[in-house]
Amino acid sequence: MGPPAKQALSNPERFELLDCIAQKGTGIDEGELAELLGLSATKVRYHLTVLHSADLVRHPDRSPDRYVVAAAA
Repeated sequence: MGPPAKQALSNPERFELLDCIAQKGTGIDEGELAELLGLSATKVRYHLTVLHSADLVRHPDRSPDRYVVAAAA
């Protein structure tokens, strides 16, 4: 795991987001994550941007509003 991923996961809310996304397996959208975690949609969107920039999550094919855990290289 590189420095960007470690930095991204240093925040407990992002770690929890990633865990929820992993458990969902088939993908989950921002609204579902916000509801599950009791966070605002804005906060979830910010954290997803950080996780995406660190290559920890990605959008599944043809689903730009959903997120899945990125496969480890």
